[in-house]
Amino acid sequence: MSDIASRQSTTELDGISIVVLGNFNPTIFSPAWFRLHNLIGKSEADEAQVQMIVPPVAIFATDWLSVQVTQDRLVLATIMRQEFERLRDTAVGVMTILDQTPIQAIGINREAHWTAKDRDTYDQFGDILVPKERWDGALELAGTQDLTVRGIRADNWAGWIDVTIQPSLRVSPFGIYTRVNDHSWLVEVDYQPSARGAPGDPASVPDPPTPSSTLIPHLLRILRDDWSRRLDDCDRIIGMVRALSGDATGRDNTR
Repeated sequence: MSDIASRQSTTELDGISIVVLGNFNPTIFSPAWFRLHNLIGKSEADEAQVQMIVPPVAIFATDWLSVQVTQDRLVLATIMRQEFERLRDTAVGVMTILDQTPIQAIGINREAHWTAKDRDTYDQFGDILVPKERWDGALELAGTQDLTVRGIRADNWAGWIDVTIQPSLRVSPFGIYTRVNDHSWLVEVDYQPSARGAPGDPASVPDPPTPSSTLIPHLLRILRDDWSRRLDDCDRIIGMVRALSGDATGRDNTR
């Protein structure tokens, strides 16, 4: 492992998305609506690329912001690191305006793609995550394709932290993709589980709350008060994965 960690890889793509689960009307979401409410500038609205705005879905993008809305979720995303804070402010603005919208959950998702130095580094990284000798006699040339690890939250919100690692479909050769899904149901809990098998442990999926506009203040509190901590936690996890993959520059992936 120390030999692998001493090698380097190159970051290719880095992004973040904010996902809100609830009941939405996709047809109201347009560059003009975002401009009307001062969420984007005039030139951004004029130059936005609209893929579709129809009853089931709205999809458009500016030079820094990607918007996708269906009847059960709102997704705001950017791949520009310098716009991460603006993305948070935009989400706060949208949900402050839509204060009668029933919602139930928020996800803060960090994604990164990078390339391992060479094939040997790439294969060794997969073997660190999933030792292949355990598959001897069952599979020939076993290789890691999709790994998700779930952990409990460190705060008082219901939900979980998922870390997914896969071969990257965006960068090559020897591309690695990591996604951290910081998911919160918009209800608070009295405690988090202390052991596997305890009530509420990561193996159990809690019942989601009924979508309600009364949960919007919880979402705004998370975005305003918890944003920096959650982003730092996501970056720390991605930095750990990058270091395991041989990316010495990924040891400190925080802002």
